[in-house]
Formats: sequence, C-alpha cells, structure tokens
Amino acid sequence: MKLSNLNPSQIKQTVLAHTLQSPLVLYPTTLGLVGMAYAGLIESSLLAWSLSGVGLTLGGISWLVSYFIKGDQFAKNAIDRYHQQLVAQRQQAMGQLQQQLKQFKQKEGLYQVEQLNNKFSAFQTVLNNKLDQSEITYVRYLSMAEQVFLSALDNLSDAVSSLQGIAAIDSQHIKRQLSQLDDSELGQAKSKALQERLDLFHDTHARVAKLFTENEQAMTELDRVSSQLAQISTQSGHAELDIEQAMTELRLMAERVNRYSQIQ
Repeated sequence: MKLSNLNPSQIKQTVLAHTLQSPLVLYPTTLGLVGMAYAGLIESSLLAWSLSGVGLTLGGISWLVSYFIKGDQFAKNAIDRYHQQLVAQRQQAMGQLQQQLKQFKQKEGLYQVEQLNNKFSAFQTVLNNKLDQSEITYVRYLSMAEQVFLSALDNLSDAVSSLQGIAAIDSQHIKRQLSQLDDSELGQAKSKALQERLDLFHDTHARVAKLFTENEQAMTELDRVSSQLAQISTQSGHAELDIEQAMTELRLMAERVNRYSQIQ
C-alpha cells in the first residue's frame, strides 16, 4: 500500500483499493462471482449457488473487517512509510545542497537551508504539544510540513542547476569586450553574440532570485501555521477543524512552491 499524497480523500481511496485487493477478499469474491456466472449461464445447481453465496459472503465479511476495523492501521502504516521516505529525501537533499551552495558562494541559499531546518523543528515541537504522535493525523500533518521543506529544497536545487548552467560565463569579461567593440559589421555581430550571453547570465540570476523569494514565502507560511497551531486549544470542539484548515493551507503552499519550480 503506497500513497502518492496526503490528501484525506487520497488516503481513503488508497485504503479502499488495498483492502479490495487483499487475498482474503479477492479470492473468495472471485470464487463467488465465478459460481454465480456458472449457475446463471451454464447450469443452475444448488452447489453452484452455494459456492457463490459462501464466496461472496466470505469476501464481503473480509472486506468489512479489513476496511472498517484494520483500515486505520493500514493507513497509518502507509503514512509512516510515506513520511520516512520524505525524511530520507530531505536529509539527502540537504547534504548535497549545502556542498553545492558553498561551491557557488550562495550565502542566501545556505541561510535558507538553515532557516528551513529551524522552522521545521519549531513546527514539529508545536505539533508534538498538540497531537498524540501515535495518531494518523500527527504523521500526516508532519509529512505535510516535510513536503513544504522538500519543495523549498527543490527550489534551491533548481537554483544550483541554473547557476551550473552559466558557470562558464564571465560577465565582467563580456562587459569589457562589449566596451571595446566598434560599429563595424564584424563588431556588431560579435556584440550581438556577447549580449545574448550576458542576457542569459542576468536572466538566470533573476530566476534564482525568484526561487529564493518563493522559498521565503514558504517559510513565512510555515511560521504562520506554526503560530496558528500553537494558539489552537485542543480542548475546543473546533480544534480538529481549525488544525485541518491550517494544514490544508500548508499543503497548498507546498504544491504551489513545487508548481513554481516546475514551470520556470
């Protein structure tokens, strides 16, 4: 059972699909359907109808037990695995990014990695105080914050890739060359080529700056949700709805940051 996201409806659909594919559900139900088809199309006998009834009954009971009694545990196990994958991705991405950002002397990027880690830790502390760590909801919410973290790291990785693409462009040297060119046909042709290279250099740095700005917005959202969670009283009857709304906004932020990186 593998989740593609942490949307509650997606979790329910995944649990449903998992329970329907369980051998204790699938095999008896298949036997029941085969028996029904045989009785209806070939020979209507007591044995065929009995096998059909027994198979469908066993399959139905097995599904009810799997979905309504064991379903929460299936979901929790799937969410736990999903979260563990996010943690592994985050730790690997952080190590690689810090080395690459140091290589390109991107102090802002290095600062963002540090800040993201601090803000995630603060969020987790608040969550620890508000929810039981053994609950499905706790792991689901923590994973949403992990997604924001990962999306921001993806932005930084994208920024590093962009900088690698222009690493061989010496903008100062190009500017000096441009200042020395004359208005001859050859000079104009060379000027055009150099200017295109310089434009690429500036456009790439502008794009990197936008990625950093998007990360700042993501961190602001993480701070806002942490503050909102801290102020929610778990004694209130509306607490669950309030927390769910806050986390939905955080999930949407993760998706927006990820979308921004992909469309650039």
